[in-house]
Amino acid sequence: QTGRGGGRAGALTPGLPMVQSLLGKVESAGPPCGHNLDPMKPSQRLRNLQAGLPAERTSLALARRRRKERPSQGLARQGPAQRRLERLNRLYRVLTGVSETITTTRDRQTMFDAVCRILVDVGGLRLAWIGVPDAAAGLIRPVAHAGEALRYLDQLRVSTVDDAHGRGPTGVALREGRSDRSTDLRQDARMWPWSEQARRLGFHSSAAFPIKLRGETRGVLSVYAERVNFFDAEEIALLERLAAQIGVALEAEESEVARSRAAEGLRQSEALFSALFRTSPVGM
Repeated sequence: QTGRGGGRAGALTPGLPMVQSLLGKVESAGPPCGHNLDPMKPSQRLRNLQAGLPAERTSLALARRRRKERPSQGLARQGPAQRRLERLNRLYRVLTGVSETITTTRDRQTMFDAVCRILVDVGGLRLAWIGVPDAAAGLIRPVAHAGEALRYLDQLRVSTVDDAHGRGPTGVALREGRSDRSTDLRQDARMWPWSEQARRLGFHSSAAFPIKLRGETRGVLSVYAERVNFFDAEEIALLERLAAQIGVALEAEESEVARSRAAEGLRQSEALFSALFRTSPVGM
């Protein structure tokens, strides 16, 4: 990213190989190490009890004490490796949830709604919405959303052209067909048309990703987070992949619709030919 606000995210994106490598580590690593509330070996517990040591030396007491700690204390105890593992686990759950939705859902609106819900409920985002261009109005219209949406989207105006309301990540993603982000909405001069409402709702960073069908941008996936600099290279790579998967699913849907229409047209033609053949006074 360049400057103080949004910038070209593609230059910072590691691409699909990096994401696959990271997700592979998550799958092999199992649950975050923070899930193990009983790290003491059985032999050590037995020796403690036999020696008559205080109860707080037993693993059960340790677990109870940990549950009483404030969340900030727990986070402080976590090392960088565990925080990264938990982050990758979250990204993996988002990816698998969206992939399952895309492969099992045939209805476009249902798929859009489910993707937005997963990004908010599992991905920890404040808001996720999918918009499509309204050529007549020159605006990007929301068609699906989840999170703190109603209060924000009801007043949202995003232009499809390069004007003050079209220079944020969503407008850039639509016009230029690439992902874009704003790492700090308060410091990004492009975001002034929406910054006040976003601040009230706790949005501090945002990103947008084009949804393409056969190379043409048909929609945009826009997401918002409550933390500055939330959308780093790993987040961007994951969301770019999800937007691409949505595009592939829409292509398959359109192809299926086209095949169904072609089959129906052929059936009607055959029925018409058969009727003409039966009613024709001249043999064919």
